[in-house]
Amino acid sequence: MAKLADRENSQGTVSAVVDGNVGAIVALKSETDFAAKSADFVELVQELVDLVAAKGPEAIAERQEEIENLKLAKKEKHRGG
Repeated sequence: MAKLADRENSQGTVSAVVDGNVGAIVALKSETDFAAKSADFVELVQELVDLVAAKGPEAIAERQEEIENLKLAKKEKHRGG
């Protein structure tokens, strides 16, 4: 994991949602476009943006384990925001 932290993550996926008068944008970065375009990565970003729209940005912490599992599965570091 320490080696992963040193690598640059310049790719990623962005998702946005507007629900009534609430809007949210989530960006989850990855090292490669291959990882960023994978179905599980895109699905997680969509789930995160829906969660943020419903509960606010602190809700990302609820899914931190899934983000970490995806990071390990793809052997990449990811950073959300």
